Amino acid sequence: MDEEYKPIITDEERATRRAQRAEARRKKQREKRRRLLRRLVPCGLLAVLCVGLVTVGAQLIEKPAPEMVKAERPFQVTSVASAPAPEPYARAVSGPDTIQLGEDFPSRCAVLVDLDTRTVLAEKNADTVISPASMTKVLTVLVAAEHITEAELDDTFTMTIDITDYCYVNGCSVVGLMVDETVPVRELFYGTILSSGVGLYDEAHKCTVSDMAVILEAAMDNDLCREVLGARTYETLPTADHPEGQILSNWFLRRIEDKDTGGIEVTGAKTGYVVESGNCAASCGETADGRRYICVTADAYSSWRAIYDHVALYKTYCSPADDTTEDGGAADPLVEPVAPTIKDTTEHESGASL
Repeated sequence: MDEEYKPIITDEERATRRAQRAEARRKKQREKRRRLLRRLVPCGLLAVLCVGLVTVGAQLIEKPAPEMVKAERPFQVTSVASAPAPEPYARAVSGPDTIQLGEDFPSRCAVLVDLDTRTVLAEKNADTVISPASMTKVLTVLVAAEHITEAELDDTFTMTIDITDYCYVNGCSVVGLMVDETVPVRELFYGTILSSGVGLYDEAHKCTVSDMAVILEAAMDNDLCREVLGARTYETLPTADHPEGQILSNWFLRRIEDKDTGGIEVTGAKTGYVVESGNCAASCGETADGRRYICVTADAYSSWRAIYDHVALYKTYCSPADDTTEDGGAADPLVEPVAPTIKDTTEHESGASL
C-alpha cells in the first residue's frame, strides 16, 4: 500500500473509453432526438447554413464590374417564401487616391472602404488570401437571418449531448450552455457573435479582407444582424442551469468605444483568431451625419493591436476635417498608444476568437 499509485490505463485509453461511452449514449438517443429536432426551427436553420455558406456566400463575394453600385434596399426579417433572392454586392474600387499602407502598419492585411463613394480609402494586401477565423460568423448569422421570421426568433432550442460533446472534444469557444438547456433562437444569434460560440479552423476555408468587407456591409444592411453585431452586451434569459442568466459581451466594441477614432462611432464588429490567421477584426464605422465605412484587418500580433489598427484607420482617413493635424494633413496612423503586450486571455476559439 506504500507504493506510489500508478493509473492502470493511459490518458489516451481513458479518452477512447470516454468517446465510446458518448457514442453509446448517442446511439440510444439518436432516434428520439431526430424526431424532436425535426420539429425545431433551428435544426432547419443549421441545414440552411450548410448550403447557404456555399451558395449565398459565393453571391455575396462576387466581383461585379467596378461601375456597378448597390441600390438602396432596406431589409426586413421575412419568411423564406416572401424573401427575394439577394443581389450581389459590388466590391469597392481602388484608385489613384487609395493609400497603400506600408510595412509599418502592423496588421498584415487591411482594407478601409467608404460605402458612400464605394471607394477604397486605404489598403494593404487587400486581395491576399487569408483564413478569416471567426469573422466567418458574420456570414453565418446573415444567412440565418435571411431564412428565419421574426416570430421564429422566440422559438426555443434545446442543447443536445451531440453538440456539447463536439465542442468539448474539439476545444471550441462556447457560450456555456449545458445539455438539455433550452434557450430562445434569438440568443443563438447573440451567442454566435458576442461569445463566438463554436468555430474550428479549416484549411480550405479562405477569403480576403476585401471579401469580408462585402460580407459585413451586407450584414449591416440586415436589421437583425445589425442589432446583433452592434450589441456591446446582451443578457440572456434565466434558465435552470443559469438562474441569473448570462452577460455576453462584444469585447471589441467595449474596448474601442473610449478610443479616439476621430469622431467615428463603431456601430458593429466581429473579431476572429486562430493561429493560422493571427488576430482579425471587421467593423463598421459611422460619422455623426451618417457617412458609413467598413474596416477589415487580419494577422495582427494581438487582439489589442487589431483594435488600435482600426482606431488608427478611422481617425486618419475617415474623421472630419477638423480632426486632422495642425498643418491640415491626416494624423499619423501609428500614433495611437502602444497596445498591451500580454495577449487577451479570452482568445480561445480552439485557438479561437474573442
